[in-house]
Amino acid sequence: MAINITQRTLSDVVLSALSALLVLIAAFSLQWRMMHDASCQMYLTYLIMHFHEIPYRDFFEENTLGTYVIYVMVGRLFGFSDFGFRCADLIYLGAILGVTWLWMKKLGRTVAWCGVVLFGLFYLGRGPVASMQRDYHLMLPTIVALLISSLPFRKFEVAKNVIIGALIGFSATIKPQAAIAFPIIVMFRIWGLRSDDRVSDSRRSVPAILISAIGGFLIPMALYYFYLVRVGALGQFLEIARNYWPLYHSLTGYHETINAAQRLTYLRVNALLFGGYRLWFLPAACGVCVAIFNSTFTPVQRRQVYLLLAMAFCYSLYALSAGKFWPYHWLPFSYFMAQVSSLCLLRQVRAENDWLSRFPAAVLLVTIFMMIRPPAIFYAQISGRVIPPPNGGRVDEIAAYLKAHMRPGDKVQPLDWTGGALHGMLIARAELATSFYYDVPFYHHVSNEYVQQLRQRFIGELTAASPRFIIQVETDKPWVSGEDTTREFRELHVILDTRYRVALEGNGYRIYERR
Repeated sequence: MAINITQRTLSDVVLSALSALLVLIAAFSLQWRMMHDASCQMYLTYLIMHFHEIPYRDFFEENTLGTYVIYVMVGRLFGFSDFGFRCADLIYLGAILGVTWLWMKKLGRTVAWCGVVLFGLFYLGRGPVASMQRDYHLMLPTIVALLISSLPFRKFEVAKNVIIGALIGFSATIKPQAAIAFPIIVMFRIWGLRSDDRVSDSRRSVPAILISAIGGFLIPMALYYFYLVRVGALGQFLEIARNYWPLYHSLTGYHETINAAQRLTYLRVNALLFGGYRLWFLPAACGVCVAIFNSTFTPVQRRQVYLLLAMAFCYSLYALSAGKFWPYHWLPFSYFMAQVSSLCLLRQVRAENDWLSRFPAAVLLVTIFMMIRPPAIFYAQISGRVIPPPNGGRVDEIAAYLKAHMRPGDKVQPLDWTGGALHGMLIARAELATSFYYDVPFYHHVSNEYVQQLRQRFIGELTAASPRFIIQVETDKPWVSGEDTTREFRELHVILDTRYRVALEGNGYRIYERR
């Protein structure tokens, strides 16, 4: 039953080396800057905390509120600096990896060690652009729910069901697609409790489990609803959800509008790419075969293996449901693929053929060497090269100009999305002029009545606010393309040409100042 000493020693050496690499990348990541969506979310959090603005009511937002719960905690505990942000990111990653260790060690400490290290490298390997994305945020409550599901406190099964439901419900307030995990976890709860004779019949009845779990799931939803009612934002939220969500979600990950037939092809092709993790299917398959057919696992442990498989399948559909297939959308899927692949390091029962017994671990080792890579920024750091600033220096240029020229009471309007304007405004602590912090909604599905209303509303707000500065970003930002899209906005150009002058022109951007 004992694994070959050479194989075990090699596994320990490889995992030790990977652990050292993970710690090294984590240490160097403290020098990374905020980028992409994270800087936008941090700016909106700044508006919420310092100007008491409310999403939907005070600024147009298509994302759900759960992620702001996390970002507000980051802002309160760590502030809005790059270093504070990096510390928060690593603490959150540490929490994910810590809960993973507690849950996965039930399948073996080496398996848990491997799963922890692999996902840590998956995440940090994406570099700063993937940091603190919503798909990352929803993972901790989901994994905590899985851990609680496996706890042996049989007197508190109803409470556990409620907590599990509430945790998945909270993850769904971060991103609604996260609710896809709820039926899987509940199904396995029913399977586990129905198989445990030590749990009373009343607590393992299917209706009792369903009612308690669904009740828990609805708690965050109810809190979400009552918060929106209390702050007077429910109507605006429903308006955005009803009118803008379908338009935005019809865009591809390349920000294109496509017809129904093209969309089916687009979804099929990108879903089958599995975010670049297809090669991990081989060690995952080997690990499952070892766990099911050649291990000493108990029925409880085997259920956990089946649960890992179900969650991996579930989160492959999660990426499909989002319809954008951006790399960080695959983070939850990569997490469960890492855990399933780690089963290759299980102790095997029958080892008559040394080659066959070593094959799963060898497959995992080869896959690691082929697929695990530190981010490009890490290579620049260890070679002593200067790390490029966000958006080629544009962020710092915008921030420096605003800091030098803003007076108390001045407001700023960005015409951008993730091109650096919001990041510069965050550093300069600039207040948003209108309820639109990005301009993407004005340029796609332009024949739609709601989009036309948004354009008119924006021009009205911009005219009334008459901000001192307008930041227009033209390059290094997402632009929509395809049928019924445009880059023209005549009414906006009239305002810029007649009421503003170009105060600073940089690489791909302009800062306009009111005449």
